[in-house]
Amino acid sequence: MNEYIDAEVKPILENIPSTLEATIYSHLPLVNGAGEWLGALEQDFMANYSKEDIILEPLFIVPSHVHPLTCLQRMTELGANVVFIVDKGVYLGAYSYQSLIHYFQDHMSLSLDSAILVLEISSYQFSLAELARVVESEGNKILTFHSRYLNLNIIELTLSFQYNDLKRIIGILENKGYQVTNYFNETGVYDYLKTRYENLLTYLNV
Repeated sequence: MNEYIDAEVKPILENIPSTLEATIYSHLPLVNGAGEWLGALEQDFMANYSKEDIILEPLFIVPSHVHPLTCLQRMTELGANVVFIVDKGVYLGAYSYQSLIHYFQDHMSLSLDSAILVLEISSYQFSLAELARVVESEGNKILTFHSRYLNLNIIELTLSFQYNDLKRIIGILENKGYQVTNYFNETGVYDYLKTRYENLLTYLNV
């Protein structure tokens, strides 16, 4: 995900007058001279802010290894188009809605009928062949597949499917030891993601 950090998100330095005139971002990070995270500032208060304007909401903070769907979820909950990467109190960068669009363009095959499922499972239990059999037995098809190790024992899987009704597939996979950590589809199992999903499809021109 580090390659999708939005370099256009420029932090505001504490106690230094901002020359920023306009920005497409709903919020920008506020840092001190050492690059330490102090909070977020709304667009309307970036040029002239007071202590009361600094937002300390923890949902704005994500780790660098965060899943892009989690970023979308956070943005929806916050009413924002950006979240900030902070490690041990130090600001490292930001993921924006625009940069996530590039991620999905590069990694996902989406349509109005498709869905994305994020799973975790012990690496010794995982079998791609078995996973494909379960999906195909329910009349669905895996369009894209990406995996990464969260640690030595747990693997995270991100899959996009041809059809978005995954209820039976999810039930079967959970019985086989898979943990569903995110589910993203047009029909809105998570209704709060529906608008974001539709906007994403518009940007991807599908």
